[in-house]
Amino acid sequence: DINCGGIDNIYRHHDYTIAIMESISGKSYANYYLHGEHLIANGKSMSKSRGNILYPEDMLKNKYQPYHLRFFLLHKNYRKKLNLTDEKYNKSSEYIDAIRLLVQNLIKQDNKCKKSGGKSKELILRIKEEFEKHMNDDLSPGTAIDSIFLLLKELKSEKDNAGLDSKQSVMIEKYLRKIDLVLGVIF
Repeated sequence: DINCGGIDNIYRHHDYTIAIMESISGKSYANYYLHGEHLIANGKSMSKSRGNILYPEDMLKNKYQPYHLRFFLLHKNYRKKLNLTDEKYNKSSEYIDAIRLLVQNLIKQDNKCKKSGGKSKELILRIKEEFEKHMNDDLSPGTAIDSIFLLLKELKSEKDNAGLDSKQSVMIEKYLRKIDLVLGVIF
């Protein structure tokens, strides 16, 4: 259904693949084509001759985890160049760590629920809706994450004021775990 590749493969490579697959199968090869832009390092394309190729194992040294790199790569729209700098990577890592911490706080059941209100329930239901809306809009996981983060901050405020009952905490975790099957960065 979906064919993915880099923008540099549109001409010839993808055309060739489509021609071969459709001539063999007699069917349309794909309904959607997603062509990702390049990852560049410090404003320059990566190349061996420049000596600026960054490998995942290099990115995961020190305090970084695989989810930090994954989040950095998926947060920006796939059709835009992604410039990897230390500053941007650090900010991205801090952002996903803040989200993960907030999620852990929200799903932790503290049994201090005073009067869990309807607003919490509405916010929880919107988590799934916001994710699907943004993913269906040209595959925009970064926008989906940003939107969900705002909802989670509102839920944290609700939890601080009135608490969340155990069912609400379970529902938040259920929705976020399902979303994380796609993103792989929340838990």
